[in-house]
Amino acid sequence: MYLSPEAVDATLGCISMYSPPGSAIGFDYHAFSPVIADAHGVRELRAFHRAHMPGEPLRFGIQEGEIGAFLASRGFEVLDHLRAEDIERRHLTLRDGSCAGKVPALCSIVYAGVI
Repeated sequence: MYLSPEAVDATLGCISMYSPPGSAIGFDYHAFSPVIADAHGVRELRAFHRAHMPGEPLRFGIQEGEIGAFLASRGFEVLDHLRAEDIERRHLTLRDGSCAGKVPALCSIVYAGVI
């Protein structure tokens, strides 16, 4: 999000080049699509970011549905992928089944392995 696309490519390239197959990396990213732009919390998150982090432009994101191809072209395979609703279900569901909070729709987490 805060790194440039070039920095992301350089980082992933270094990891895939110098790590043995099966090594793993996890990171969060913003997924973009026309539908997500109007979904839960996206406008609020962007407004908060502009107001409280004016010197930190958002520089990087991945088109919704493209994480597998993005990682494959850089020497990785997706081991686990969580979109906002998956994060809520897996990490924010309370014992009574209610949700402890909402995750902005553009937030995603991926766990990937070097191939």
